[in-house]
Amino acid sequence: MSFNTADLCDELGAGARVVEPLFRDFGGERNFHGAIATVRVFEDNVLVREL
Repeated sequence: MSFNTADLCDELGAGARVVEPLFRDFGGERNFHGAIATVRVFEDNVLVREL
């Protein structure tokens, strides 16, 4: 069974509790870079799924 955090938050609303990400290791690299994309959505994560 698999699920996405965004889908759970949509389903559970205010009842969802999500832990803040605590990134410590990025594949053993001290630095990393790459393209990013920011998607602003309201009440619908279809654009997130498409990306």
